[in-house]
Amino acid sequence: MGNIVQSPYGADNNFFHHVTADSDRSVEWELKPQIFDSLLTKSFSPNTNFTLKIVMRMFLSQVPTNWGTDMYLRSVAVSQRRSLDPKARYGYHRDSDNRFAIVKGWTTSEWDEFLFAFDTQAARWDRKFWIIPPDDFNLFDIKSGNSNVRPNIACEFDIAYVGASENPHIKVQVANIHDPNEFFRSHMTLYSSEGRHLGEMASMDPITGLVRSHFNYSTIAHEIGHAIGLPHIGVIRSRPKCKLAVVLNDLSLADKLGPLTAALYKGGSNSNVCYGSMSPNDDAENVMGMGSKFAVENASPWLERLPFHIRTPIDIKKWKISLSEAPPMSLVFK
Repeated sequence: MGNIVQSPYGADNNFFHHVTADSDRSVEWELKPQIFDSLLTKSFSPNTNFTLKIVMRMFLSQVPTNWGTDMYLRSVAVSQRRSLDPKARYGYHRDSDNRFAIVKGWTTSEWDEFLFAFDTQAARWDRKFWIIPPDDFNLFDIKSGNSNVRPNIACEFDIAYVGASENPHIKVQVANIHDPNEFFRSHMTLYSSEGRHLGEMASMDPITGLVRSHFNYSTIAHEIGHAIGLPHIGVIRSRPKCKLAVVLNDLSLADKLGPLTAALYKGGSNSNVCYGSMSPNDDAENVMGMGSKFAVENASPWLERLPFHIRTPIDIKKWKISLSEAPPMSLVFK
């Protein structure tokens, strides 16, 4: 488990202002606390909420190419009567499914375009949730006239770009795909240049058998969800088909039960059913499924970090999540 360091909130003995976590990812994401920093900012106004910001220190690098692979791929291209850009340098890289893809060196403009898209999609996690304290919790209360106002907590998110030697929480490589029509599956520490585009995915309705399309799927937002500790939506919601996929994967049976079973269940927690395919609910629409929507379960990284910022032991099961802005409106009259 990663080491946690808690910084006091000045003279206020009720809270820890800054919580830092080391970058030890030798343990599974199920074990808490998650590997990111967090910052709790108090409110001193009855009109303003507290904020809890997750900060992910990320080292983002380009998948390299070299002269050797460039010369080899050019010779292969000539034999196949294919053309490669004479100004680019080529290589190859394996994707999440261990497939080889031809990659090329990044130009400055291509890299800048990817970084802009990365920032835009990462920002989808910012201020999506508001944490509401239980009725019996009063440490947030602010005196306002003859009553107390109880702020809620706005959940914020930010990426801090750091160098490889600056103790990043996560190191991510980005492959510049030569053929944009070639499928390249990303994972938490490997993105592709095509991840800058919002995509379309499809799932099957288990009742009607109809295929549903899910638009505006963000590979970057999805993988950031994994980076802050979220599994796929079928795992989060303990869906039976997802549980079955995990069992079949553990027993190495998914490939042996026919092509349809393999298509749906192969990969365990990374299978289509764990993404929400064949779910009668809104699983596939979730950002940790095949879509772009957020649900209360996606707030768990903030909610589970909260106890590390409050000196008094709290039961996070009593705290609620709002998907719309919840201003500090709870009044406790004296």
